[in-house]
Amino acid sequence: MHINGEEKALGCPTALSELLTQLGYRTAFVAVELNGNIIKQADFGSTNITAAEKLAIVSFLEGRCMISKEEIVAALGKGLTQAQLDALHNARIAVVGLGGLGSNIAVALTRLGIGQLYLYDFDKVELSNLNRQYYFLDDIGQYKADALVKHLRQINPYAALHSQVGKVTQENIPALLGDCDIICEALDDAAGKAMLVSTVLSTWSDKKVIAGSGIAGFGKAEEITSKKITKNLYLCGDGNSDFHDLPLCGARVALCAMQQALLAARIILDLEEN
Repeated sequence: MHINGEEKALGCPTALSELLTQLGYRTAFVAVELNGNIIKQADFGSTNITAAEKLAIVSFLEGRCMISKEEIVAALGKGLTQAQLDALHNARIAVVGLGGLGSNIAVALTRLGIGQLYLYDFDKVELSNLNRQYYFLDDIGQYKADALVKHLRQINPYAALHSQVGKVTQENIPALLGDCDIICEALDDAAGKAMLVSTVLSTWSDKKVIAGSGIAGFGKAEEITSKKITKNLYLCGDGNSDFHDLPLCGARVALCAMQQALLAARIILDLEEN
């Protein structure tokens, strides 16, 4: 049978749980794909395996992954040229604010194989966040900067993630963002957004800022756009709606987040006009 791309000898049919144990895996810490289908952990004992099967096994135990870094890179970069892979791998992007915009931006950038991600937020996950942010029930009470890293590791356990609990201020921006090429602004309050954008643009002449503005309500998807404002500033959103007046719809928030992540990729791949 094939296990993680390698041929393995297997005798009589056996339960998946028994096979995992034979191979040295702890079943509570693995995810298994059998012939292209994900198997629930509850079904490991009732799922029989034969020599004709194809298995992909990912084990997360003490920070280790049984799938190699090369396999992860190849999977995340499927269809990309080597030049595109290299450009994405060499990129350094900061996401400031890990709520509805930031958490979804970080997920998209991790799936793109971005080389270095810098993640900043001071807040903790609350129940009310679950309608639009990339968190789950068991994250409630945890710092977003910690909980999000846990989820990103499930996408790419080898990702270089620099996560910090705390506020990004005018005083610490040079230290926190100095190594980044692109900064994705994903803050909640207008004053914080303005401070971040103005400080970055006045401190550096070579860094790109991708800001979000106008994500509330149930407006049409085509109203969420991205545009270049100045040489180093880009804006995503409808530019108008205010969450103080309208509800936040997770689908619309995610649309803006994906616009920001896509724009970051286009900048990295030199697809945006200078």
